Amino acid sequence: MRRPVIIAALAALFLLAVQVILPGVSAKEIPMWQGVSKTAAQIEADRKLVEAAVKLANGNADRAAQRAVALGWKEIHKGDTEQALRRFNQAWLINPKRGDIYWGFAVATGIRGDDLGTVDKWFRKAEAIVGPHWRLHSDWGRILEQRNESEAAIPHFQRSIKVNPKNPEPHIGLIRAFKRLGNEAMAKKHMEIYNQMAN
Repeated sequence: MRRPVIIAALAALFLLAVQVILPGVSAKEIPMWQGVSKTAAQIEADRKLVEAAVKLANGNADRAAQRAVALGWKEIHKGDTEQALRRFNQAWLINPKRGDIYWGFAVATGIRGDDLGTVDKWFRKAEAIVGPHWRLHSDWGRILEQRNESEAAIPHFQRSIKVNPKNPEPHIGLIRAFKRLGNEAMAKKHMEIYNQMAN
């Protein structure tokens, strides 16, 4: 079976399962269904969902979870955080050991406007598994910067640069953050670095 067909089938299965697992919940999705008490029927629906997803991935649970994560990021890029959280929840059901699931929770809940303490919790969980990834810290900084937490964002952009000095992306975040804080000298410094890297 070709990958697009597999992904489409997996998405359809999960959308059906969500209606069973979380009746009445449409505007908001809850990472890992925290605080939701599931009935025996809902737990069985989870089991069947995982079984179907793994079967579509030729018996490879981690590959099935990876595909669900990829679907989640696709929804993030489309601007649909609710659908993204459904996909990341699916991945969590299949293989909760993947750090990119919690990374997805962090970005989706951050964009959605959840409490920053909750967002930071997911980022910390992701980092504990994947390690100090430069893109993770860029995302972390960007979420904070977009929420007008420029001072808190700066250390994450700096950490991103430390992990991968050759990537220009965190310098963009630092330019915005320092400008917002009124530190034109530092904003100019990172603008110069960014321009050098871009040329």
